[in-house]
Amino acid sequence: MSSSLRENYLAMDRIVELRRQGNLEEALGQLESLMQGPTTPTMVLEQALLLGRLKRQPEAVRLLEGLAPGSRGDYGDVMLAGLLEHLGRSDESESLFEQLAAKPRLAPAVMRRVGQYLQAKDPERAALWAQRHDSPEAASQRAQSLLKSGHTSEALEVLQQACERYPGHHGLVCEWALLSLADQPPEVVAEQLETLLSLQEHRHNLKLRERLVQALRDTQQWDRAYQEVLECLRQGGNQHYLRALLAYILRDMGRIDEALSLMQELLLENSADNHVLGAYFKACREHDCKERASAFVATEAAKDPRKRRWWGAFKKAFRT
Repeated sequence: MSSSLRENYLAMDRIVELRRQGNLEEALGQLESLMQGPTTPTMVLEQALLLGRLKRQPEAVRLLEGLAPGSRGDYGDVMLAGLLEHLGRSDESESLFEQLAAKPRLAPAVMRRVGQYLQAKDPERAALWAQRHDSPEAASQRAQSLLKSGHTSEALEVLQQACERYPGHHGLVCEWALLSLADQPPEVVAEQLETLLSLQEHRHNLKLRERLVQALRDTQQWDRAYQEVLECLRQGGNQHYLRALLAYILRDMGRIDEALSLMQELLLENSADNHVLGAYFKACREHDCKERASAFVATEAAKDPRKRRWWGAFKKAFRT
């Protein structure tokens, strides 16, 4: 491998890592600098993905449509289908999804997205489609479709059989565990998940750990829930969701000022998060912090007219 080619590979690795960390603008800037030289279809696909994540969907579509279908590959086609769907070009989007659904083999990432499309249209059809494929990802898709159709026991059976067929696929084991524990008492859920998370192969599974946090909260084990959610944050899960969960746990622990401060941070990042907004006002009401809530809303509504709607939630919470 030539030195320039190796440098390009390393640069792309850095760009992908930046994307995974959520640094989308920085990743796009580095990619565009890299594309001043020779450009590959992989670079164009990464650029389209970043543009889509940055809500610049029309630009992403133009990039992908500028590639020959053979250059886009299945991954590019499924990305384009999703972007077209978002832009309301339904006929073109469905045509691409259906072409992909007719293929005998798909990469896992493409299969997941096509499965989501089929589930939204017809879960029963999606389950039959997944059954035609022989892979761990297909078994997972079939189970999800069966769940959406209301066939919980059949979904459990599919996952159990898949675990036996693919014993080294840890994701299937986690899916089966989470579904089998869905109706169990929180004490049982906590015990079973702690056992799974003690195993090396599941130690970094965020879905299991997030479900454990919920079970610990349900059993009022606030200190342990607090430590677990911090571990989830360290492992790089959905930061906004996990920080919201941390705020609720701080509230549960009686650390009200910390909880309210964190909720305010989250609302400044995403003013449309109605769940956090409602939790913030509820906590303020329950802990005699009406003046704090009023001052926060007044300050932010003066800066941004879109936040004036917060007054409606404030009045509802305090019945004013």
